[in-house]
Amino acid sequence: MDTFRERTSVALNRLLKVAKSDLKSASAFKRNAQPANDESTELIREIRKAYEEWMWIQQQFEDAVEPELIDQVIYTLQTAEKRYSYLLRMARRQGITVTL
Repeated sequence: MDTFRERTSVALNRLLKVAKSDLKSASAFKRNAQPANDESTELIREIRKAYEEWMWIQQQFEDAVEPELIDQVIYTLQTAEKRYSYLLRMARRQGITVTL
């Protein structure tokens, strides 16, 4: 019988695969020859911040032991992953390459 921890670990691994795929896609895009403007610099800064937040929350998940805390961390992890994916899509639309 699967434990709650095993089921949540499977869900986390699925989220990680999606995010890694988004990261590879974003890295494949090339920035136009134009110099970076303040808006693109800010977007890159936000993407890096979102990535760091997502990694920190992932570590919180690994350290969580109580079911209520695990539920909260999973919700927060999903939110962070969606924000990160959204920012990568914005960068992709603007032709910005992000290297983490």
